[in-house]
Amino acid sequence: MSDKPSAVPSAQTADTWTLPRRKLLCGGAGSLGLAALMTVSAAKAASAEEGKEPSLSIVPVRTVRQLAHIQTAALLAYAEGLERPEDSGGGLFVWRPQTEDAVPDDGHVHVADATGRGGYWVRADYDGATVRPGWFGPLEAGADHARTIQRAITFVSDVRSGQVDLGSRTYSCRSRIELDPTLCALTAFGAVLDFSQRKDVQTRDIVALPALVSAAAGSWMKRDERLHHVGAETEELTLPLQVQPGKRCRMEVDVASLLGDPNNPFLRIQISPEGQEAPLFKWVLSTAGIYAFEFDAPDAPCRLTLSCNSDAAVEDFRVTQSDPRECLLIRCREDGAQYGHRWITGLRLRGPGTAGVENGLEGIRFQTAIDSRASRLAMRDVMVEGFGTALVLADRCYLAQFDSCRFVGEIGVHVLGGTEDAGENISFFGCAIGAGRIGIWNGGAELNLFGTSVNFCDQFYVGAGKLHASGCHFETGRLLRKDQVLFDVGGGLVNIDGGTMMVSGRDFEDGNQADHIVLCRSRLATFRLTRASCYNLRTATGIFGSGDGKVILQDIAGDARKFIAPIVTRDPASNLFGPAAAFENLANLPIRLVGRDAVKLRDCLSRHSEAGVVALTPGTGNEGDAACWLIARALPGMRLSWSLDLRLERTVTTIGERPPTDDLLLDILFCDPSQTSGNGEPLSYVVAKKPLPIAASDLVEWRTFMGSTLETREDEWRDGTVPAFATHIAIRINLKNLQPGDQLLLRSPFAAAV
Repeated sequence: MSDKPSAVPSAQTADTWTLPRRKLLCGGAGSLGLAALMTVSAAKAASAEEGKEPSLSIVPVRTVRQLAHIQTAALLAYAEGLERPEDSGGGLFVWRPQTEDAVPDDGHVHVADATGRGGYWVRADYDGATVRPGWFGPLEAGADHARTIQRAITFVSDVRSGQVDLGSRTYSCRSRIELDPTLCALTAFGAVLDFSQRKDVQTRDIVALPALVSAAAGSWMKRDERLHHVGAETEELTLPLQVQPGKRCRMEVDVASLLGDPNNPFLRIQISPEGQEAPLFKWVLSTAGIYAFEFDAPDAPCRLTLSCNSDAAVEDFRVTQSDPRECLLIRCREDGAQYGHRWITGLRLRGPGTAGVENGLEGIRFQTAIDSRASRLAMRDVMVEGFGTALVLADRCYLAQFDSCRFVGEIGVHVLGGTEDAGENISFFGCAIGAGRIGIWNGGAELNLFGTSVNFCDQFYVGAGKLHASGCHFETGRLLRKDQVLFDVGGGLVNIDGGTMMVSGRDFEDGNQADHIVLCRSRLATFRLTRASCYNLRTATGIFGSGDGKVILQDIAGDARKFIAPIVTRDPASNLFGPAAAFENLANLPIRLVGRDAVKLRDCLSRHSEAGVVALTPGTGNEGDAACWLIARALPGMRLSWSLDLRLERTVTTIGERPPTDDLLLDILFCDPSQTSGNGEPLSYVVAKKPLPIAASDLVEWRTFMGSTLETREDEWRDGTVPAFATHIAIRINLKNLQPGDQLLLRSPFAAAV
């Protein structure tokens, strides 16, 4: 026979064909040659005449199953396909004699002999660790390749060692793939799992907010289209649930406020079988926020029960039921190991895009239901895009690591609430998270981001738990909605150290329409931003954060004239000017008037008819007060934000008698009121080089002025911190251009440490 291996004869036309060992060694039979040569002794396989190149005898067969019926004493065989020729499941097989162990026969990697020779055939390129999907089923157009991949994963998991090599091809997947992270690894070199044609997920609505509102009674009531609970009486609101047994149910709750018991406010949600008191599932919410929980529908009829011990407002509530939504499930089997978790590398999951968003399809889900087992592994160079949620982390997911991955969906990363034994130290290194709606939705986990980007989503972060971000990049387009916040923190800590946070894109020069950047919904929520560069984080209100929690900004960098909202939070308790009631008592006003003539405060200041407003009337001509100082206590090292509302009232007789300019000038100063300069003003230094001009024509209506010492440039006074000599900060308004009959109205002075 010819030495050329260009064609493999079928079993019907030839019993054997020969292949030179030199070609076998060099890959003449494909990349499998070296493995076969190492398996078969050259001395036994080559009995050529002297002077001729030794050859190996190879028996060709059409399918892998036909290997069992080879009659000759061959040591090598070649199957043209798995189920039929050229279906990608064929390959070179090596004969192994029977040992004391049982003969393996899985029909894919090992094929037991059926002729009585006492041995089996094994794929030449199976090294005991790596398999390929094509060995386990045809990879033809129109087939569900997910089933073939699943058979490969099951094989590796059953032998408890190895990995599935997906190579670099695209697999058309129409069903879920499940992976035990302790028994099998997935490796690829750019392979694509294409789930764009998956259509087996159906979702059904079970309960929505209107049903709860309709059933409200007693301490539960409807108010402004919300469900409200009033008072400390824990009266129950109960509703039957019509669910299909065995299906997965999902509950989403938006608690706008939860106020009352200062030690333990709660909203309790339970799922209980009809006729039984003990709940099957229970979640207790202690802070306002947006939550998502999941549970498997019980076999028996059940009911939904809400109870609360505080004033609460539920903005939204819904329960849905669906088939499993995930495309790749990371779940430890009952026979899996407790430790020794593996990896996924070089893989891309492609979803159906808009259709995936509509049916809530998930890219990858980590979830294990077995105690003492865990869904954790290392994931590197994995891209997930085109899904409703790219990555879902649920029960017993902890110590998972994601390196150089990309997660893009309507929701980027979602940690479910109410999960069991989950959330410990989940880390992202150099990843990219993008979303249409929410970048990270955290139901209570400890998330660590290092050098990771969260980009172009309506909200960077929603939820509770902890988020530690170091050297990360947060970027999105212009905020167009009044109620849009980039960080919605129900409870826990968001700590961002270094990196960049910015608003960019088209028309960002028009400004953001959002009232705030950060919302801390409860006193248990803290947002801290330190040593970060910030750009275009202005807000419509000029206030960066809101809510009952803490918002802390430290050592902020960036372009100082446009980078961030000047007021961090407008918390009355932190107002350095004192409580609003101070403006009701003229004797306690933090105001000093300075001018050429000494005029008593009572001659210039008066209480306006509008509550909380003080009227300032200048003296006769320019002989009256030249400046009004609003002084607040400050400590050296502080950075401060400030705001003040002004309005100007003037009589008709004063119109037409204006000087060439009637501008007011406003300065922010660091000062020591106990010491005065030569003109009688407190010893002070201005924060910025130039005062802020205020045209009198702009004060026909109330206008708010605000700023921050964070806006101090490097070439101006230090770094915006109160210097050592100063004990106070002052808002100074130059009054020289006011005329008799003018009244300058002041209200709501505010200053607070950043």
